[in-house]
Amino acid sequence: MKLIDEIIEILSAENSNLENALIKTKVLLHKMGEKSLLTWVNNEINGYSHDDIVPEYRIILTSIYGTATNGYTTRWNNYRLPTNHLNKKMQEQLSTQEMRESISALDLLSKSESTLQAPLPTEWCSLFSKGLAQGIYVESSYKQISQSQILQILTQIRSRLLDFLLELADKFDNFSENGDIKAESKKIKTQELFNNTVFGNNTTIIIGDKNSNISPQIISGNIDELCKVLVNLGITNDEIDELKVSIDKDQDSTTSSIIEYGQNVKNWLKKISAKAIENNSIKYIGEALDSFYGFITN
Repeated sequence: MKLIDEIIEILSAENSNLENALIKTKVLLHKMGEKSLLTWVNNEINGYSHDDIVPEYRIILTSIYGTATNGYTTRWNNYRLPTNHLNKKMQEQLSTQEMRESISALDLLSKSESTLQAPLPTEWCSLFSKGLAQGIYVESSYKQISQSQILQILTQIRSRLLDFLLELADKFDNFSENGDIKAESKKIKTQELFNNTVFGNNTTIIIGDKNSNISPQIISGNIDELCKVLVNLGITNDEIDELKVSIDKDQDSTTSSIIEYGQNVKNWLKKISAKAIENNSIKYIGEALDSFYGFITN
């Protein structure tokens, strides 16, 4: 198919225009009638909003630097700030950065000659100061980001998209340009092909409508992936924290011979059921929990 071959050629070029390839993929999916798959393509082109779950490949490791001073004559710029004295949750928050930028913005960042920085709120300064010698204070702080990690994000997007297009090209090898592309797309199960190549088999995939096309069975007991699904289904952070506590309390109550939740998780479900039913998400929450406990297998 001509359009598929054209996108493959763009992606396989030495200096590939990834944004152009994504835009053409958007056109391709629209022609194929696979509008539910446009969510990922649009997010990569335009960037991820704060309501969207950022794919794992867009989360990078960071180091904390800043400017420290003794308040008089000495100032240390680009100083590596201590974080070991902070609690685990804070350390985790500081050690990573979600890159939500558009594909064009990431491309510009990857070509920047200066060190990339993500400034931290002023409130962090007093916390960092507690890890320094008495009389030394932190004036400003930031997460330092490596250009190589930005390049790795672009490589991941390019590779995943190329894998999808190559598989699609094989499926459409004998397809006539005048044929019914939408019917052919359903026949070859394009959505399943897209999920497997772009997201992989061990990722929770949420595409299209907020409560549709969810594949909780691939969470495989991973609490972090379970939480990501629940956030997308409208469960608040406080409710998720309550669920984590409930799971911990029930950890010995679920066995391979008894397929049921522990009492604490049951109570949690009762508590959120009214909202979940109203949002039409109760079914998917149940499926996600079933998968987490191993009640659903691939």
